[in-house]
Amino acid sequence: MAEYTPNYNLKKPALGDFIYITDLNQNADTIDAVLAEKADADQIGKIFDGTVTTEKLDNGAVTGAKLDSQSVTTEKLADNSVSSDKIQALAIGPLQLAPSAVVGSKLMDGAVTAEKLADRAVTAAKLADGLLPENPATAPAALTQDRLLLGGGGMTVKAGDYTVEEATEGAFVRFTVTGPSGVTLTAPAPSSSCTLSLKARCVSSEASDPQFGPMINGSYYWDGSSGYLSLPPGGGWASAKLSGITNTSSMALFFYNAGTYDIQEIKLTDGSGNDILDHAAFQAQGTYHDGRLDTSENRLIPTLERVEGLLDTVKNKLPTASTSQAGLVQLSNTLTSSSTTQALTAAQGKALRDSMPKYGTCSTAAGTAAKTVSIDSFQLTANAMVAVKFTSGSTAASPTLNINGTGAKYIYQNGDIARNLTINAKQTVLFIYDGSCYRMIDVLLPNPTKVSSLVIGSGTASETGSFAQGFSCEASTSYSHAEGMGAIASGNSSHAEGGNTIASGLFSHAEGSNTTASGSYSHASGYYTTAPAYSFVLGKYNKTLTAASSETSSTGDAFVVGNGTSNSNLKNAFRVSYSGDVYTTKTYTSSGADYAEYFEWVDGNPDGEDRTGLFVTLDGENIRLATAADTYILGAVSAAPSVVGDAASEDWHGRYLTDVYGRVIKEQKHFDAVTETVHHKAEKDTDGNILKEAWDETIEIEPAHDDMVWAVNPDYDPKRVYIPREQRPEYAPIGILGKLVVRDDGSCQAGGFCYPGADGIGTAADSGYRVMSRIDKTHVKIVLK
Repeated sequence: MAEYTPNYNLKKPALGDFIYITDLNQNADTIDAVLAEKADADQIGKIFDGTVTTEKLDNGAVTGAKLDSQSVTTEKLADNSVSSDKIQALAIGPLQLAPSAVVGSKLMDGAVTAEKLADRAVTAAKLADGLLPENPATAPAALTQDRLLLGGGGMTVKAGDYTVEEATEGAFVRFTVTGPSGVTLTAPAPSSSCTLSLKARCVSSEASDPQFGPMINGSYYWDGSSGYLSLPPGGGWASAKLSGITNTSSMALFFYNAGTYDIQEIKLTDGSGNDILDHAAFQAQGTYHDGRLDTSENRLIPTLERVEGLLDTVKNKLPTASTSQAGLVQLSNTLTSSSTTQALTAAQGKALRDSMPKYGTCSTAAGTAAKTVSIDSFQLTANAMVAVKFTSGSTAASPTLNINGTGAKYIYQNGDIARNLTINAKQTVLFIYDGSCYRMIDVLLPNPTKVSSLVIGSGTASETGSFAQGFSCEASTSYSHAEGMGAIASGNSSHAEGGNTIASGLFSHAEGSNTTASGSYSHASGYYTTAPAYSFVLGKYNKTLTAASSETSSTGDAFVVGNGTSNSNLKNAFRVSYSGDVYTTKTYTSSGADYAEYFEWVDGNPDGEDRTGLFVTLDGENIRLATAADTYILGAVSAAPSVVGDAASEDWHGRYLTDVYGRVIKEQKHFDAVTETVHHKAEKDTDGNILKEAWDETIEIEPAHDDMVWAVNPDYDPKRVYIPREQRPEYAPIGILGKLVVRDDGSCQAGGFCYPGADGIGTAADSGYRVMSRIDKTHVKIVLK
């Protein structure tokens, strides 16, 4: 016998029953209708007006998971369709509600409770007008301040005084405590007299005269009175202060009457004005509320009339020229005022504009002493500044300047009347009127290349391109530069800097203190050093050096480090000569451990084999790997020698001719003069007119001379690239003295002896080279001597 489903009454044939097409079609139609209705209900906007009513909803039927964002709108809810038992806790969140979707007419009494709302789920934008009671303190439990994001949110609370930053006037943040109870005030033990300040009000109280006060060491009192402080009726704010708090063992606020109290501001300041109250501990004892309220009317948002009133108040406080209200800007009507807070009047602003530097053009002939200028809005007052362009220049004696017919005044230069004022055509000069004459401040040249020399500070720059700056400096030759104090650059293109330095050689450079670069191309630095031609000296008090005679000379000192202590105790710590010799007065220290010299392999080492640590013997002038049969052992291939000889690292060893002992042979040779051509660009004025055509200047760098130089081997080819021996496989540094690491067959022992075996590899022996230590299975350290 057939059965039927419990929900939609679908027919279910039993085993052995016939299946009728009609039964199948009826089941399909029923399922299709139910699915269509469900699909419509699941879509946003598919709930028809008035379709969801109290009768249409089962308890808990609508949850947050069932609703899309803003799926519930005013049109989708029938009046009184949502009741308390139809909404699960947190079922409808802020994303599920369209603005103003839920109004009073849509809700049955008690439908929305505190348990049914997520934090900040209902905001001011979601509430219809008039839905929220005027006084939040008396709002139903579901609409308490911690459930509402009032005023759009975004408020910032400043820690320590509980006021609202960037809020409307009168706004506050509620910090609520309930009395009668005590609130502990925690602070470091004050070292000086402290002051407690407070602003509070009573929100609600069972007593007609709500009171509270500070309890300091068991006593209650305020400034000027003792006992408790009575708060004004109607919830008004009261401010109080208690001074002279010292040596406290306990501090607290005590609320005498039962009720609810708001504290807007509380501070405990020490003698330096610092707030020493522990605000975190204080806040933990009460209830803290973010909110934006109008203290006068307890409404959420200030009214337009109140804002307009504030604007009128501000407008009435705008300052005038005669006001002296504290905190407002006063106006000054004099440019001589020393005030740093007053603003200038319009009249003084014009006066300031008139006193600013002006610019004009003087077209008076160069030889005419009476110069005239016309400058707009110029007034002849003390400290007036003008810039004048002289189109024709000036060659006049004792000239005067008359601007806008204000009177001819003498032009002063360098503290006196300009007896012969020389100004180039189209140059601009800056003047300042001191009350009786025009004093020339500077000459602004149209073309900087016209400056042949320049002095900044005190000193002299007497030749073309010379420059002196600082105190008592002297640049006395072409293109020389002296800077610092007492610096002298007397060599062509020389540079002296520092204190009492002298650069007297051609292209020389002296720096530091009391240094002298006396030769061409010399450099002296440090303290009391002296450098002859072609030498570089640093340090202090160096010995007199041997100068190279010319740029072709192979003799003389190239580099020196001085380490003397006075002019009577000159010394050198280090010296390198142009012949390549190196000198030092103390120990040469190196991390290497043996002395080595380069030798060439007899087989040329064609495969570039690494033969480090192998014993070698001589084969004529060349070397080969040693064996046990060799009676003479030269040494071993070194990896990190301290000194390497016969390296020929800088050039082919046979570049210069030598005698039988290896000394370089010298010969006399003539050298032509060395010159350099310097190109000078054309000089132009500000209008682009050429004052002087471009020209070339030939400077002699080195005169013609004869000199003794190293004789060059005729087999030397300067076009060939030289590869140093350290980079060539056919050469190897052979350690012949000192400590070396060599390869062995594993038989050598520390304290014993090592001698070459097969292929240069060491093996234990009764005599040979002392083994210092074993490094690993195949390497030992020995001493060669």
